Amino acid sequence: MTVVIEPRPGGRVFERHRDGHEVDWGWVTAWERPHRLAYATHLAQPRETPSEIRVTFEPSADGCSVRFEHGGWTAANADQRAKFREWPLLLRRFAALADL
Repeated sequence: MTVVIEPRPGGRVFERHRDGHEVDWGWVTAWERPHRLAYATHLAQPRETPSEIRVTFEPSADGCSVRFEHGGWTAANADQRAKFREWPLLLRRFAALADL
């Protein structure tokens, strides 16, 4: 599986499987290369009430500092928030790969 982010506001965010099957995750809301990416996501939640993933990149002495935020919670989607408890584990895995 590959995750694709089309690099422009309004671009699709989706997963593509080896057999060509695609699963829509959401759409890009901000593409400010090389500083910021944000996208609305309905992955694991109703399409009508997406949340938002925001990633910012800042130069640091060692290369780059990455800040990850999962927000966009409203009264309409707050009950979905509990589904996203695995972020610390996923981000540790990402950081370990980025250090290679």
